[in-house]
Amino acid sequence: MASPGDITALLRRARDGDRTAESSLYDLVYLQLRNRAHLMLHGDRLAPALSSGTIVHESFEKLFRGGSVLECQDRAHFYFVAARAMRQVIIEHARKRAASVRGGDLIQVPLDIVGAQGSGGMNIEQVIAVGEICDRLAVKSPRAAEVIELRFFGGLTVDETAEVLNVSKTTVDERLSYAKAVLRRELTRSSGAGHAG
Repeated sequence: MASPGDITALLRRARDGDRTAESSLYDLVYLQLRNRAHLMLHGDRLAPALSSGTIVHESFEKLFRGGSVLECQDRAHFYFVAARAMRQVIIEHARKRAASVRGGDLIQVPLDIVGAQGSGGMNIEQVIAVGEICDRLAVKSPRAAEVIELRFFGGLTVDETAEVLNVSKTTVDERLSYAKAVLRRELTRSSGAGHAG
């Protein structure tokens, strides 16, 4: 991860109206965020339509246009907000591309991937499904949804997730376990056969 001091200083400068701080922040974290975006797209048969660079660029546009970056207090907060923006960009593109091919059937999502770091070889329909699961979970347990958002959509490790949320690794694991339990119940209820594996 980029230096906490550098990111925090750039965020402070951006809040103070320094326009060069925005581009400096982009340059500082671009490669790391692009690598995380690549985790999301790796192995996806529809991925060629969306590059990791596009995800990062559009996420930054969303962050600065909406003013979210100016609300960030430090590096941890920045990565949390960036993960959320990347999730929004990925899901927006995924829904557009999948609209014509996605049917009404239940999309099977392996439980072990929900708390994983990036989507690996998941197809775009499964990525969309995880996004929808995250939205539903946020109503029941916002903290568990945050863990999925940071791990799956932000590409953070368990250690990084714990740092961003200011909790222990054990707490991250507990929230992931809870999220999987909720997902298991939802899939069992929806399918009548328990598609979770």
